[in-house]
Amino acid sequence: MSSVRFRPSGAQPKEGDDDYWNSSGFKPFNFNDDDDEEDSIDVIRWDGSTAAPIRPKSQTSLSKHRPPVTQAMSSPACGITSARAYGSARKQHFPSSPATLPQHSEPMTAKPNGAARPTSGTDQRTLTEVVTAHSAPTATDFAKLETANYSLRRQLAQAKRDQAAAPSKSETLCRLITGGTYILELYKSKEDKAALLDGAIQRHDGNAILAATLFMRDTLKRDLFSKELMKRAVAVDHYCAYLRAAGEIDELHETLSALGRTEEAAMLKYRQCLATTSASNPEIRSSALKDCIKYYFDCDLRLSNETSAIQEQIMLMERQSAVEDSDSAAEKSGTVQVFKSHPRRDSIVYKSVITTLYYCCYYHWGEAEGLLSSPTSIKNQHKIGEKQFLYTALAALCRMRRWRDIEALLTVPKSLFRSARLHATIGFDKVVDVLSKNLAPPDALGKYCAEIEGNEKRLEMAIKLKSFKVAIDTLVYTKDRQKLMAYLDEIPQANQHMRQYASTQLRSQDIKWRN
Repeated sequence: MSSVRFRPSGAQPKEGDDDYWNSSGFKPFNFNDDDDEEDSIDVIRWDGSTAAPIRPKSQTSLSKHRPPVTQAMSSPACGITSARAYGSARKQHFPSSPATLPQHSEPMTAKPNGAARPTSGTDQRTLTEVVTAHSAPTATDFAKLETANYSLRRQLAQAKRDQAAAPSKSETLCRLITGGTYILELYKSKEDKAALLDGAIQRHDGNAILAATLFMRDTLKRDLFSKELMKRAVAVDHYCAYLRAAGEIDELHETLSALGRTEEAAMLKYRQCLATTSASNPEIRSSALKDCIKYYFDCDLRLSNETSAIQEQIMLMERQSAVEDSDSAAEKSGTVQVFKSHPRRDSIVYKSVITTLYYCCYYHWGEAEGLLSSPTSIKNQHKIGEKQFLYTALAALCRMRRWRDIEALLTVPKSLFRSARLHATIGFDKVVDVLSKNLAPPDALGKYCAEIEGNEKRLEMAIKLKSFKVAIDTLVYTKDRQKLMAYLDEIPQANQHMRQYASTQLRSQDIKWRN
């Protein structure tokens, strides 16, 4: 701090004044000074007397305007004011950190300038008050405090851990199974954790197995955890079931991949793809399935069959989207008669291939194979079997009451060596059953009922459907006179034509009856 001196007005400097002004007997300010003497500026008059000391303001008010110091001049000579520097007037001790602040044995009292001074007794100030009373701590001081605090916490935690002794694994498992309190963190080594898991597996308790597995996952490295888990198939099943129930799909996929179960991991991603795109349009789902094939199925040659199935699903969705757009436009236009007589009830997008085939048989039967809506095109592209195709087409055509189309479907065309004939890969008993459920006319039922193979099955179906002619012909073919006479009584009187036909067969001399 520079000196403050007063020179009387009108006084001229002398030759020795330069040496006086350029010299100083004060030493610089030192933070380590312990002198508690108060900072002040003394005004010394020419006559040697000392005026009232002028105390500097606090650091926060240094920037404010200071009022001028007025001193009465007691002699004609000019007064000279000398200032003591902070280091000589008051030597402060600034601690390296707040933790090393000096402790006063006396309580603090307020001085006129606002500073606190110890008086007597124990120091009752807080750490914040002590720090604030001296100066604001720096970032370095705070960092030192944090380091010391962290070190003390670690030492305390280590002391607590050293005092705690891990109980036996059998006792811990008993507490775990019975719902008591237990601490798994007391087991530090990998061997102890593995032994704890083995003990849970031996006791066949799912909760204990899962708790030990999760504890190993949280405390071991990923590769060590996967290695230990692969040795225990029961723990793997429990852990995967837990992840699946908790919805942790990514963790489950990573676990299955690490365990070498790539098929399950790929199918998991496939199901996730379907679930996340259920409300999306077919284009978005198709793109997601293609990415799923690229990243999760193509990398494993063992999943070639699954890859082909997903590719067929993508082609089916593209077909469904095209047919749906076309039929929606045709239904809105009102120009297609089939949509007027049989309005569509639901969209076929995201439906199964059999439902799509039924829809196309219902609305697009007889279309050329090159069209996307052709039932034959769906059959060939998606490798639908003959029986499945016939049963689905038969059900759709019966609902539409297209009996002639059904006959054409069941007729084998004439060949070089055989004439045209009826043939059904599913059996005519299934055909008759489907026709009867859809209220087919009696002549159609009788026609196909006569084609049923097996006399007993044909007779049973004919009696059930009341196809009298087929039943009479079957009894005549088996030459069972007693059953034919009994069946004659079941034919109603109103149907005289069938009763007359049965009587004629009974009187025939060309039939060699068995009884």
